[in-house]
Amino acid sequence: MLQKQVSEKMAIMEGINVTGHKVLDQCSAPDAILLQEQLDSLNKRWKSLVAELATRKTKLDEDKSTLAVVKDEMEDLTSWLKETETLLCGTPRTTDLANAKVLLGKLKEHEQDIPSRRSSLLTIMLAGPLVNVEEVEILEQRYAKVTGLLPDRRQNLETYVNKLSKFQEEAVIENEWLKDSRKRLEERLALYSAGRTVSDPSDVTKEDVESHHKIISKLVQQQNELESAAQKSSLILSPSVKRATSNLASEWAALSQVLKKIRPYERCPSPMNLETIAPLSSNSNILEARRSRTTFGGTLPTSGPGKIWADQLCELIDWLESQDLHLQMQVVDVTDEDAIVSVIEKVQVQWSSGSISRFHTTGPGSILRLGKVDSAYHLYCSGSINEYQACLGA
Repeated sequence: MLQKQVSEKMAIMEGINVTGHKVLDQCSAPDAILLQEQLDSLNKRWKSLVAELATRKTKLDEDKSTLAVVKDEMEDLTSWLKETETLLCGTPRTTDLANAKVLLGKLKEHEQDIPSRRSSLLTIMLAGPLVNVEEVEILEQRYAKVTGLLPDRRQNLETYVNKLSKFQEEAVIENEWLKDSRKRLEERLALYSAGRTVSDPSDVTKEDVESHHKIISKLVQQQNELESAAQKSSLILSPSVKRATSNLASEWAALSQVLKKIRPYERCPSPMNLETIAPLSSNSNILEARRSRTTFGGTLPTSGPGKIWADQLCELIDWLESQDLHLQMQVVDVTDEDAIVSVIEKVQVQWSSGSISRFHTTGPGSILRLGKVDSAYHLYCSGSINEYQACLGA
């Protein structure tokens, strides 16, 4: 609009100059001098106005370009903050080693993104009046919060993953040694009980027993250390760790009983008791969050068969929530059907690889959520595109 007005006025200015020069040729010298001064002043003002308009147009174009860049930066930063907040501020859940490693990988990726996100925030802040000040302040606060939490959370989770990985490796080795040693000792005891002579020396030496006793004692005691490390990562120690330590203690007790029974027949290592461990006082906030999440304010059984059921229920809910988290992290263009099908197939694999019977303990809600994804998958495969799109939108 402004450019059109300038074009119209330019034609008028050209007419004024042409007419003015004609008048100059016909008027007296004093009048010609006065008229020339007025024409020069008018042309000077016109050139100044055109130059100012050109400058403003250039700045406007630059502002439009800057605003487009800032808008993209704000969208990217907001999306990154949302993903990071989901990782850091989710409800505490039981996490096995595999999922803990996946979570650690995501935290590392987001931590590596901090410098580029800092640059994005600076670009937004330097945009000045082009952006809403309140929106920028909110982004600054969210950025400061997640970047303050992220390095410590990543470090704590890395420590937990390393400790849990080493614990599981050693627990498997010790459990195999216990079972193998007990089997060999029971075979020797059976020969003695049958009145037969055993000439070969026992493979289970005093040094072996003392060495493995030291390692197994450390593993049993390590349960509290792992639970503390899990709490620092806002996680709940997987029941598999407690089962592993319980199995080690049970196998050690069984081995000790065999050693006691075989002592009258041969010299063998003395049975050694494992030290009992006091349960770690769990973080009340984490336990309360999990209790409320699982029971909507009720209580779960803490002993007997009910406790086993409660542990399985919590494990299943944690697994479902981890799948929800993975789905939230998926970014799919709604116009890209191949990408949508790819995500559906990933969920299909996750569902197929899990224990389907476990879904029945969580009620029909979870079945319906996963069933909808499965229905969409089969509708797409059958070519029913309209029904497939309707199912996704339901």
